[in-house]
Amino acid sequence: MKVSLIVAAAGESRRFGEAKITCEILGKPLIFYTLLPFVRTGRIDEIIVATRKELFRDVRKAKAYLGNVPMKIVEGGCYREQSVKRGLEKARGDIILVHDGARPNTSEALINRILDLLETKEAVVPAINPVETTLRESETGVKRLPRDKVLLVQTPQGFRREILEKAFEMAGERLGEFSDESTLLAEVLGVIPDFIEGDRENLKITYRSDIEIFKNYMMGEVRSGFGYDLHRLEEGRKLYLGGELIDTTYGAVAHSDGDTLLHSIIDAMLGASGLGDIGKLFPDTSPEFKGISSLYLLERTNKLLEENGFWVLNIDSTVLLEKPLISPYIDRMKGNISEVLGLPVERISIKGKRGEGIGAVGERKAIVAMSSVMVARAKTKYLV
Repeated sequence: MKVSLIVAAAGESRRFGEAKITCEILGKPLIFYTLLPFVRTGRIDEIIVATRKELFRDVRKAKAYLGNVPMKIVEGGCYREQSVKRGLEKARGDIILVHDGARPNTSEALINRILDLLETKEAVVPAINPVETTLRESETGVKRLPRDKVLLVQTPQGFRREILEKAFEMAGERLGEFSDESTLLAEVLGVIPDFIEGDRENLKITYRSDIEIFKNYMMGEVRSGFGYDLHRLEEGRKLYLGGELIDTTYGAVAHSDGDTLLHSIIDAMLGASGLGDIGKLFPDTSPEFKGISSLYLLERTNKLLEENGFWVLNIDSTVLLEKPLISPYIDRMKGNISEVLGLPVERISIKGKRGEGIGAVGERKAIVAMSSVMVARAKTKYLV
C-alpha cells in the first residue's frame, strides 16, 4: 500500500509572530525538521504540503535537503480541514498520514508504530494524558477532570483513505468546526480512532519560546572555544569594535576593518566547532577581505557553523584597550552581535579593561581581545 503524508501548514501563526514553518534553525526552515523523520523512515511515497502561496518558496527550500521523495505543494485553506481536504484531493496513497507543519520533533518510532497499526486498523491517533491538574471552568465555578480521562491529541494521525474521504464528504459545510481529523471522524461518522500512546517530546511550536525548547531537544554535545586577537594601533586610523565605530584618533592596523573583538569571537567559534581558524578562513592575503566589515565575517562564520550542525550558546569577551572607555558602546556592540547570530543579548558579555600604562596596551600601541564561546551541536538525527 502507498503512503501519502499531508502536512497542514497554512496557519497564520498569530501567537508566534511570523510564519512558523519558515523560521530558520541552523540555516534550514522549521518545515525541514517536520518532514525529516518521515523521509528517514523510508516508508513515505509522497508528501503533500498545504500552505500559503507566499510560503511555497520556503517549502521548496526544505525539499532540496530531503532527497527524492515526491513532493507536491498546494495552497492551503482558511482553516485546517480545508487545507487537509485539498491535500487529500492531490494524494494518491491508500494510507494517509496527516501532520502539523509546526511539529518538528516527531520520532521515527512513532511514525512506524502508526503505519504498522494501519495494516489492521482504519484510524490511528497518538495522544498523551496531561500531567498538570485539569479543570473545566464554568459560570458556577470549576470542576476537576480526571487526568486519565483527558487526551492531548497529537499528530501524525493515520487513516485508511476511504474513511477519511467519507468523513470529509459527510461533513459538508461543517468543515471548519473541527480542530483535527480525530474529532472529524468522531463527530461526523461516530468513529472513534484507535488512540495510542503519543510522545511527550512531540512538541508543537506555538510560541517563539518553543523554539528554544526544540533546540534543547536537538542538543547533543556542548563544546567551548577560546579566541584571541591583537592589532597594532596607529594614530589617524579608524577603530571598530563589535561593529561600532569608536570615537578615537587611534585605530587598528589590519587587512579587514580590524575589529579585534569580533575577530576573537570568530576564532573562538571556529575553535569550539573544530572548523579551523580565522586566518585560514579569511586570509589577510586575499583581496576579497580587504577593508571588509567583520560583522560580515561573523555572519559567514555563523553560517559555516550552522551548516555543520552547531549553534552558539554563550559569548564572554574582554577587550584590553587603554583609551577610550568602551562602556558607552557595549550595549550597541551586543545588539550587533545578537542580530547576526540570533543570540539573545543576555547571553553576550563584553567587558573593557585598561593596560594601566603598562606594556603595548597601556602605551596605546596595541589592542587585544579575548573571547570564550560555548557552542552546541545537534544530534545526528537532526542533520543531513
